[in-house]
Amino acid sequence: MSGAIFTSKNGVQFAEPQDLPCWCVGDSTAQVASQRGWQAVSASGDAEALIKRILADAPAGPLVHFRGEHARGDIAARLTAQGVPTQETEVYRQSPLPLTQNAIEILNGNIPVVLPLFSPRSARLIAKLGPFLAPVHAVAISADTAQGVDALSLKTCDIAGAPDAKSMIATIRQTLDAACRIVTDEDTP
Repeated sequence: MSGAIFTSKNGVQFAEPQDLPCWCVGDSTAQVASQRGWQAVSASGDAEALIKRILADAPAGPLVHFRGEHARGDIAARLTAQGVPTQETEVYRQSPLPLTQNAIEILNGNIPVVLPLFSPRSARLIAKLGPFLAPVHAVAISADTAQGVDALSLKTCDIAGAPDAKSMIATIRQTLDAACRIVTDEDTP
């Protein structure tokens, strides 16, 4: 292995740290990889941006994509087809957890709910549990993620400007502002 590929912080946590180059899907994943001793490069985006960045950097390979049980984008196969030999190794499982009773009560209440969705898989899993009675305002990390929530009868579905935590936070704040009036000390008499 002459380098690694990480599409999540979890992949970094489960891979043995090495002083080798690695390509990361986003900035927070690259930060964790750097902290663990890797020579991290961030693609600042999604799987498409990651593949584009790796091909532009033209590593000799072979590379290893450390990933979870559920992955999208066929990164290893696509890179190999483009001349960068890449293998993939599953290093963690992503087991769905049931909603808590409190979450179920909130989603079936009458107060607006902002529901962040960080992957198409999580969107599909939550969609199987709905629709919900509360006015739900979803915030999706990507257009692909937003496509998975049709069954929820959403009040709104906003898509983050970029597929990263910073954009998700900004979009969640905008959605909260639009869905609920936020009262501050200045508003009270």
